[in-house]
Amino acid sequence: MTNPAPDPFRSPPRSQFPRILIGALVFGLSTIVTLVGFAMKVTGGSPITWLLQRAAVESGPAGVVTGVASHYHITAPSDRWHLRKAQIAKKDNPLADRWLTRPDVDAHVLVVDELSSGGLFAIEPLADVVIDNMKSASTSFELHSREPLKTYPEDGRFMHMRYTTNGLDITAYTAAVASGNRGYQVIAFAATKTFPEVEGELRSLVESFQLPTDLEPVLTDDVEPKPAGRVEGVAAKYVLVAPNSHWHVRKAEAAKKDNEGADRWIARPDKDAHAMVMVEDVPPGSNLDIELYTDAVIASVKTSMPGAVIASREPLRTDPKNARLLRITGTVGEMEVEYHYAVFAQKERGVQLVTWARKDFIGSVREDLIKICESFVPPP
Repeated sequence: MTNPAPDPFRSPPRSQFPRILIGALVFGLSTIVTLVGFAMKVTGGSPITWLLQRAAVESGPAGVVTGVASHYHITAPSDRWHLRKAQIAKKDNPLADRWLTRPDVDAHVLVVDELSSGGLFAIEPLADVVIDNMKSASTSFELHSREPLKTYPEDGRFMHMRYTTNGLDITAYTAAVASGNRGYQVIAFAATKTFPEVEGELRSLVESFQLPTDLEPVLTDDVEPKPAGRVEGVAAKYVLVAPNSHWHVRKAEAAKKDNEGADRWIARPDKDAHAMVMVEDVPPGSNLDIELYTDAVIASVKTSMPGAVIASREPLRTDPKNARLLRITGTVGEMEVEYHYAVFAQKERGVQLVTWARKDFIGSVREDLIKICESFVPPP
């Protein structure tokens, strides 16, 4: 048996993943904390300041509010919530895309909609930044909980925090949601002494957040604009099927440039996830054994990616006789990556289908990767 085909570990998988826009987020959250403290100190709750707050809002209850920068939705739980006038909200905080308030108790909900010009948002780093910024902008800070957001458990985090700024004790529910090149923050807060009165409504507002349904897909210039759908091989007549319309075929010249052994390569740009097929012909008359071939693939992986962990090795559900599915974790460059690696043996041909995503995104695409492996139909 010959050596396995060139593997994706010799030159690290191409990442479309620049750094998250931490600088902008730091400015935004620090400003929010400062202005919140100032606003609550001024308004206090007197009848005059209550009237001033009412003058700053649109007439009528907020109801269902649509975003400006993108068409997300957030729903007020009662008619006591009002939408602050856009020019006043922007004057108080330039990053406030929408700002809802309940003037009678001085409770607020801000939505920040951040667009990356060339990168992707990942939920755990985004949530880390939200917490760190709030902590650095406060004289005291307590994080009571951090958990998956009920409506977006893979790409959203729900945080309950309490902090002090400008001498004011504030309690907040904050959601962070990552969606391709857009990062959202929904910050719902009130003075700690009045928070119990509006706690249920603040949670309801945060959990009502709905991502836009009309955004253009996140694409890179190395993929075909049309969704991948059903993909046929070039070197051999295999077939694989993309699990949804987020997956696109990488252009042949880009795929070959990144890995000369790539026969077909599909990518999900909004999650920096990939699936690549490599085909290897062995000498005529050979009878390639699936276990020996899998052993050789594993040896190659360990050589080219020191420290790789073979987390599991099992028959592929859709072809248990001729295929094995490996789950491999390791570090490529500075990235922690998880691979779902399908190995197929066919007498005089071996096929490797390598799917992967970095740790920051694997939770939301692991099912996609497995579906791609299970969709594979080997050449006749």
